[in-house]
Amino acid sequence: MGQESSLKRQVKKQLLEYMQSMDFRKGNRLPSEEKLSIMLGVSRVTLRSVLKELEMEGRVFSRHGSGTYVNPMAQKVVFNLAVPELYENIIRKGGAEPDIRLEGIFIEKAGEEAVSSLNAVPGEEVVVVKKTFFAGNAFALYCIDYFLREQLSREQIQSFSKTEFSSFDYLFQYKGRKAVWDTLRIQTVTNSQFPEINGPAGLSGEECRSFLLLKGINYDKTDTPFIYSHTYVDTEVIEYNMIRRKDYRYEPFY
Repeated sequence: MGQESSLKRQVKKQLLEYMQSMDFRKGNRLPSEEKLSIMLGVSRVTLRSVLKELEMEGRVFSRHGSGTYVNPMAQKVVFNLAVPELYENIIRKGGAEPDIRLEGIFIEKAGEEAVSSLNAVPGEEVVVVKKTFFAGNAFALYCIDYFLREQLSREQIQSFSKTEFSSFDYLFQYKGRKAVWDTLRIQTVTNSQFPEINGPAGLSGEECRSFLLLKGINYDKTDTPFIYSHTYVDTEVIEYNMIRRKDYRYEPFY
């Protein structure tokens, strides 16, 4: 399973690089599946799986009987909300070097929202990891991860202080849990509503600023939630976009 996933990531990376190199003035149609599979050195089954993933992301679209085409507009989207990525990689894609600062690691009793999001028992201990991400010198986002302490030792919890690894990395290392899908709730909030953002964002609290709040619940392969997160995004630094394929069935109204 791991080797198959690694192969798909490599094929996707190669295919995206090929798409970036295309001259859309000469057309945006991709070579046939047969030619692409030979060019990339993979089976057509693997290639179709990657193409399906790219189609879900809005990067390509297929036309029955005609082939697969690159969506030229998708090449201009830097921050695609439909594509989950590590925040440091998102910042790099925007042309800046990420600076990650640990704000703290805490153990606390699960609140109402954590109980609901993580299927926790009221009063159960959760680990809270708070990090601030800068794009160069500019504040980009503030992320708070919540997950059940379960059988993690205090030494394992303290190791989360190494900012080069994410909470996902550590929980995979220690518990063998890997996020395979997530749900995302999006809100527009201000620092007046959520003053916890003031310190990380370098605000005094006297001025009112708007942020995008992403509330994510990450699920493992058993469809069990194991990481719940709050991420406050400064949209002046990271401007998210989405590309959505329309499949509306038009009906005559006469």
